[in-house]
Amino acid sequence: MKIPIHSAAIEHSSGTNIYTATTGTGLDALVAAHCRFRWEWAFQHLIGTGTPIPDIPETDHDVIEQYFDDNDSESLVEDCTSVELDLHAVVEVICQVPNVAVFQAEDGAKEHAVTTSKST
Repeated sequence: MKIPIHSAAIEHSSGTNIYTATTGTGLDALVAAHCRFRWEWAFQHLIGTGTPIPDIPETDHDVIEQYFDDNDSESLVEDCTSVELDLHAVVEVICQVPNVAVFQAEDGAKEHAVTTSKST
C-alpha cells in the first residue's frame, strides 16, 4: 500500500517550518494556518503607508496564494512523494505494543488494529 506524503517548507526570518500531511488538502490547511497566524506580521510594512492590510481570504488556497505572492520575506517550497507500507509488518509491530488487539474484519478484509484502552 502506497501512502502519499505531502510536505512543505516555509523559510522565514526566524528559520524554517516544515509541515507534512497525507493529502494535499491537509497540507494546504497546515500551511494556511501558518499564513493566517502570521498575516498581520507579514503585511506590517503597509502600516503607515495608507494602504490597509488586506483581509484574510476565506479559502486555504487563496490564503496561501496571496500570502506568498505579497510577502517577500518568506518563501514556500512544496513536494509530494509516497511511501510503500507493508501492512503485515505494521500489524506485527502493533501486536507488540501493549493494549492493542488485532481482529479480522467482518467483511473478510485484511487484519485491522485498534487500541483497546483510552488515553488519559
